[in-house]
Amino acid sequence: MLHTGKNFFDNEEVFENYWRLRGRGLSANAVLEEPVIDELIGSVAGLNLLDLGCGNGQYGATLLERGAKSLYGVDAAEKMLEAAQERLKGTGSILVQGTFEEIELPAEKFDLALSRLALHYVEDLGPVFAKVQHSLVSGGRFLFSVEHPLLTSSVAQETSGPRGSLVIDDYFHSGPREAEWLGGRVQKFHHTLEEYFLALQGAGFDVEMLRESKPKRELFPTEEEYLRRARIPLFLFLFGRKR
Repeated sequence: MLHTGKNFFDNEEVFENYWRLRGRGLSANAVLEEPVIDELIGSVAGLNLLDLGCGNGQYGATLLERGAKSLYGVDAAEKMLEAAQERLKGTGSILVQGTFEEIELPAEKFDLALSRLALHYVEDLGPVFAKVQHSLVSGGRFLFSVEHPLLTSSVAQETSGPRGSLVIDDYFHSGPREAEWLGGRVQKFHHTLEEYFLALQGAGFDVEMLRESKPKRELFPTEEEYLRRARIPLFLFLFGRKR
């Protein structure tokens, strides 16, 4: 059965496999994605935050502990939001279920909008980015991470042996891709790096930073693991400021 981003994580097997994978100490999220997010965000003290794809609320809770003033979380998966509601109980956080295309956001409310590894489930980026821009105060920031376009261009990979190769194909043919992941089949959308960049600009943001998931040697216990992670860029990060 093919799932969309809206219902993929409500599959019991997928949900359990996802958190089992995230629980590994050397998960890609832990050593390649979150360190860049932390670095780019900087201090969140006193900020009103929008978290698009808040998941189980774990990172939102971390940001509140770091001094964020408020958290407004959005996620399409019922299972994720149930976990987030339990984790964020008593914090005053607002949690909304729905896709980024479906939900309405308050105008000029947030200082920082964050989306971690969720926007590659969105087919049309422009309206979603415009919605985020409208929800930010003047000078508000928008930071997001996605699967790197080199990964999403083709779901075919040569995986035989420890140095399996990535196949790059159909890169400039944007659109849906189907992939087997976490025990389920899911539809994602491939966008080129240029498309992400131009969509952010077109929605009224000045793009201040572009990053990739270049590994840091000190985060890896062995040279072998570090070199393995240095072969292929897994994630892309873009950081914009509302004009």
